[in-house]
Amino acid sequence: MDSKLGASRSEINYIQGYYNESLSTQLYNALPFKPALFIDIDCDLYISTFQALDWMFKHNLLGIGTLIGYDDWCLTNLGRAGESRAHNEISLKYKVKFRCILGGCTDKMMEPGRKSNYYTMVSSKVLNPIFVVESIGYQAQSGMEVYPKKCKSQSENWTQT
Repeated sequence: MDSKLGASRSEINYIQGYYNESLSTQLYNALPFKPALFIDIDCDLYISTFQALDWMFKHNLLGIGTLIGYDDWCLTNLGRAGESRAHNEISLKYKVKFRCILGGCTDKMMEPGRKSNYYTMVSSKVLNPIFVVESIGYQAQSGMEVYPKKCKSQSENWTQT
């Protein structure tokens, strides 16, 4: 961590373990957590993404203006599996209004067929969205309504090799 961001290496803690075991109230009480400015979700799976986000919202570690980025957003059926499903369910559970400020489908991803070259695409990181938390506790809105129908449709029909 860089001191320009307001923290030194002595203030960073690495926690080992599965989310459902390590993300506990005891952990929250044991360390001096502060609300996050940016959260990088690199959980890959629905359940781990849900558990991480749920723990952070439960302990008020996200607030208005917190940014959340996802790394495997387009690897599953948008909104119904993986990170995007967890995102949608967290939006409903905590009545979070998200707004997508970056990300979406590229022309390369919209091409029909298998996406065996997903990880080598120059543009693959552009697919990974970043959402900002606009409100909590009032209105559930996933922020995914900005995704074009073509993008949602394509995510239902392609598989990674």
